[in-house]
Amino acid sequence: QEGCDKFCTFCVVPYTRGSEYSRPVENIYAEATNLVNTGALELTLLGQNVSAYRSNILKNMIKKNVSLANLCKILSSLEKLKRIRYLTSHPSDITDELIEEHKTNKKLMPFLHLPIQSGSNIILKKMNRKHTRDFYMKLVSRIKNKVPNMAFSSDFIVGYPGETNEDFEQTLDLIDRVGFASSYSFKYSPRPGTPASLNDKIIKESVSNLRLKKIQSKLLDQQNEFNSKFIDKEVDVLITKKSKKIDQFVGRTPYLQPVHVFSSKNLIGRIFKIKIERLTSFSFHGKILDSLEI
Repeated sequence: QEGCDKFCTFCVVPYTRGSEYSRPVENIYAEATNLVNTGALELTLLGQNVSAYRSNILKNMIKKNVSLANLCKILSSLEKLKRIRYLTSHPSDITDELIEEHKTNKKLMPFLHLPIQSGSNIILKKMNRKHTRDFYMKLVSRIKNKVPNMAFSSDFIVGYPGETNEDFEQTLDLIDRVGFASSYSFKYSPRPGTPASLNDKIIKESVSNLRLKKIQSKLLDQQNEFNSKFIDKEVDVLITKKSKKIDQFVGRTPYLQPVHVFSSKNLIGRIFKIKIERLTSFSFHGKILDSLEI
């Protein structure tokens, strides 16, 4: 899927990529089949607003609509495909159907990147995000009720024009209430041609710097807390590439956490059960227990 119809006031995508366009489901299935036949175990569906994916198929001379949930179900029929991911999503486009697919489709990874940008309703409205903080938190709760092991990441912008201390504190409060496995945070910077770039209520650089430092500290604490739960646990890891050290490989857990292991054999493209032994910075180090090859 490409393009976006949301027109967030800080974003250039609708102007540079145009309106939303979804690739035909037949094309995606054909490409996915080719990738799986050549060894791919994991696929990521990409789009500026991938949760708005819409296509259709002709079945018994009747046109049937295909949503992102339907697409994930169709792709999961590829027997050798073991993992499906998608990004990036807009909260307003996460449907009950998609949540239910996460519950029933074991190939859909339990990790959702769900950008909110701010925890303040005032700023969300200025950003034209088309949802409130309450909507976002209730959405997260609905997802967790259906998929208890779901983890979330998000995007945050601090120092948006007109953001007050109270607005920023509401963002920190939302972070505390939701709890994120990982997140991206940025200082606001104007993009030429966007409505926000015309706003003259600019936040001082020194204030934005302090807010960014504070929010990143909180998000890092949450990430460390999330990761620490995996120490001494057994996790399925898909090995994707060689690491910098000799005979060291790196792979990803279902939650996209990097895991390093040593082996004298080539492990790339295989899934292993690995016991997590320690955490350094943002990477796990573990020991291979057995192969989960097909």
